[in-house]
Amino acid sequence: MAEPRVALVCFGKSILISSAVLLLILCITLSVDQLDLNIKRSRREIQEGNISIHQEPLQSSDRNCTLRGIDSFPAGLFTSKQRINGAILIDFMIAVYLCGAISYICAAYFVPSTEMLGQQMDLRPDVAGATFMAAGSSAPEFFTAVIGTFVSMDDTGIGAIIGSAAFNIFVITAICCFFTCQPVVLTRWPFFRDIIVYVISIILLSIALVDDRVEWWEGLILSFGYVFYIGIMYFNSQLSAKSEEFILNLKTKFAEVEADTEVETTKDGYGTVDHQPQVTAGDGEFKERIPSWRTEPPSQSVFAPPDGLPWIVVWFFGLPVIFLFFITIPDCRKPGWQQSLYLVTFIMSAVWLAITTYVLYWMIAVIGYTLNVPDTVMGLSFLAAGTSLPDTVASMLVARDGFGNMAMANIFGSNIFEVFACLGFLWFIAALANGPVIIASSAMAFDSASLILMVVFIVFIIYLNNWTLNVKTGIFCVLSYIFYLSLSILNELGVFGIVETPNYCSHV
Repeated sequence: MAEPRVALVCFGKSILISSAVLLLILCITLSVDQLDLNIKRSRREIQEGNISIHQEPLQSSDRNCTLRGIDSFPAGLFTSKQRINGAILIDFMIAVYLCGAISYICAAYFVPSTEMLGQQMDLRPDVAGATFMAAGSSAPEFFTAVIGTFVSMDDTGIGAIIGSAAFNIFVITAICCFFTCQPVVLTRWPFFRDIIVYVISIILLSIALVDDRVEWWEGLILSFGYVFYIGIMYFNSQLSAKSEEFILNLKTKFAEVEADTEVETTKDGYGTVDHQPQVTAGDGEFKERIPSWRTEPPSQSVFAPPDGLPWIVVWFFGLPVIFLFFITIPDCRKPGWQQSLYLVTFIMSAVWLAITTYVLYWMIAVIGYTLNVPDTVMGLSFLAAGTSLPDTVASMLVARDGFGNMAMANIFGSNIFEVFACLGFLWFIAALANGPVIIASSAMAFDSASLILMVVFIVFIIYLNNWTLNVKTGIFCVLSYIFYLSLSILNELGVFGIVETPNYCSHV
């Protein structure tokens, strides 16, 4: 493998992307927040006279007030006054660094271990992609949902899932468009397969959220939606053949068959290709497929500096987490005894993902409280972007190699996993244990439902662009994300009057 190493690339590019994206989101969030403050000021001045709206977070004795996410975490290193005076920059830097650490864990340990789990269970590539690979690339979102559902019990987790879906669709697609060496033509069947299932998942999610509470049976329905999706993936080859036959019949019927139509011979899964040969060893020996860039053994020690000054800086900057994970997690990509410990790799990397995601969630809650931004807005923007970086780097790498179908499959497959498994399954467990899950923000249903319109819109644009990913598609995706994020934040802040902002309790 050419240097710099893939895991280090994930760490470095996650740092750069997260810094740029979080700064962009910060500008959008604060601009929209200021717009909201100006609107509220105008309304209050008309009704009550000139009243200052710059105040501390809401003080309330109402027993029905909503706790902020920061109340579920330790006090932290700094006081509110210190953070306002500049210490918040340290929280921001910690959050950015954790984004890189999460991407490094996923690239170097968690995703390779999930691939090997699927191989050891002798699953078909498409089924393994829809289960273990989706879980591997969406692990940060899963642990975010766990923390939001069972620890902080706020709306930041669900906001992160919905925001992550928008980030994946628009920003990751845009990055794939910008980093492809040449325009990539998408295969229609896998694209429409995932689009249809994803739209169904969003419809079910919106219905579950419409009354601001989720019952156990609603979580169960969402959970079974993922079983349905795995079934579709299991019969993917047959369904793909039927769809191609149907399209060919339509073209023949309307005399629209193109002379230069190319026969598609590959069907993309999630990080795998169906025509990859599988090498099976003798009984009792480890089964493996031809290694991908995710499971390929590292060419050098993690402590060997990479080539190029910029990557040496990234490597030096990441040495603390590189060393920490090296001594606590076996690298199952290496042949020999470490490869046989893939299950230990899976467990230990999951533990570290849970820890780093918890601290990232904590930092986001602190930043949101300091800036007086609602938790749902922080989830939709900051946390969604931070937890989506492993998907971003993975899709960018495969798109760079010309596998546009694989990149798009990873994007929508991760979104489907996040709705059905990260939300639906966790809600099912939480509702069974503690009763209905209460959603404080009444804007969540609107935010999720609006995703459907945005998905339909982007499909229409890709259709007009002749099913091709190129720079024009990327520019449109970036503009669409800015529009969607601004619209969602304005709605969360109650600017449109569709929903009421949560009545936050005073922070102790």
